[in-house]
Order: sequence, then C-alpha cells, then structure tokens
Amino acid sequence: MAGGSGNKNDGGEQSEVVRQLRAIAQQLARNSTNSADAQGKLFKKVAQSKPPTYQGEPDPTVLENWLREFEKLFEGVGCPENSKVGCATYYLRGEADLWWQQNEATIKALPGVNWTMFQEKIRDKFYPSFLQKQKAEEFSNLVMEKCQSLNTTPSL
Repeated sequence: MAGGSGNKNDGGEQSEVVRQLRAIAQQLARNSTNSADAQGKLFKKVAQSKPPTYQGEPDPTVLENWLREFEKLFEGVGCPENSKVGCATYYLRGEADLWWQQNEATIKALPGVNWTMFQEKIRDKFYPSFLQKQKAEEFSNLVMEKCQSLNTTPSL
C-alpha cells in the first residue's frame, strides 16, 4: 500500500484524528465568536460615550486632550490593554487617520506595542520634541515675565 503502513487500524486512527480536528475547529469558532461579541460590546460602550475625534491638528493641546479623554474612557469602560489602540484609532480623522493608515502595520509590528507606545508614536508625529521644547520655553518665558511684573522669583 503506497504511503501507508498496511495496518488495518489506519482507517480508525484517521477517523479519530479527523474527529479531534473537527472538535478543535468547533472550539476555535466558538472562542472567536465569543471574542468578537466581547469586542463588539466594548466598542459599543466606547461609542456610547461619544468620544472626541482627533484630526491631526497642529495644536498639541488638542492632541493631549484627546489622549487624556481616552485614558478616562478606557478606565471607565474597563478596556483591556490589548483593545485600547484599536478603540482609539477608530476615532482618528483627517491627517491623523491618514498617518495611521500609512503607519499601522509598521507600528503594530513593533515588539511590545501597546497604548503607551501608540501615544509615543502619535506624539512623535503630531507633537514632536522640538515643538515640546518650544512650548516649554514659551511657558517658562511667560512665568518669568509674570514674576518680573510682580517682582517675585519663580518657584517651578
């Protein structure tokens, strides 16, 4: 018998293997459905809160407010860590959405990608470090000017 051992039990063993594979496939399908149901419920909870969208505005305050709103929302709905990026990126629009479409695969391929890493990546794009330094200097100058007008020393 070509490719077989000639053992009369081959048919029974194959039937058992097929039965086990079928049981595994059915269990995977059930798990997938349960997971999709849980994911759907989570997205529905998030949507009911009417979270803000982020367009990629050049104003870093808008980005920071958007991130902070999602932090509160995730806490409120009990969003698991592995779902945060997917939930939040649904609410990207305009330039921010285009950036995500172009960089999603690269970012998701990074080891240990999570919500914190996503925040770093979106800040790198829409609130780069040179702009952060510029804003810090502006703030420092405002504090110094205010203190000078009041004749006091700043206590940062």
